[in-house]
Amino acid sequence: MISVEELAWAAGLFDGEGSVGLYPANRSRGHHLVVTVANCHVPTLERFVEWFGGSIYRTNPHDSKRRPIYQWQLSGKEKMADFLYQIHPYSVTKRLQIWIAAEWLALRTRARRCCAPLTAEELQIDQKMAVLLKQAKKAETE
Repeated sequence: MISVEELAWAAGLFDGEGSVGLYPANRSRGHHLVVTVANCHVPTLERFVEWFGGSIYRTNPHDSKRRPIYQWQLSGKEKMADFLYQIHPYSVTKRLQIWIAAEWLALRTRARRCCAPLTAEELQIDQKMAVLLKQAKKAETE
């Protein structure tokens, strides 16, 4: 079990190095959620894998003189929801983004038919949540 201190540490790292975003999938499927943390220190990201699951990928920096960047990415709606709800109380700068993403997941998983296209109403809600998340990102960086 993850301690309160470890959750607070994870939330702090996510606030500084993490990203949560809703990105368009296709017209009938709405958006998909991406939850990541980028860092040059692999052991730090390995803690995220140990505590929350997910995978670590190497990405190449834009400048070849810089160190490689590694990215932890979480997949699976249940794992993403668990992670977001666990760190939410300890987040400072991304608190609203985390809440919107968690609510999007809750709306998406309630009575969802696997692989079925979204209804017009679901697509409209999906789009509104994506706009809210984008606005929260902008507001939290100002």
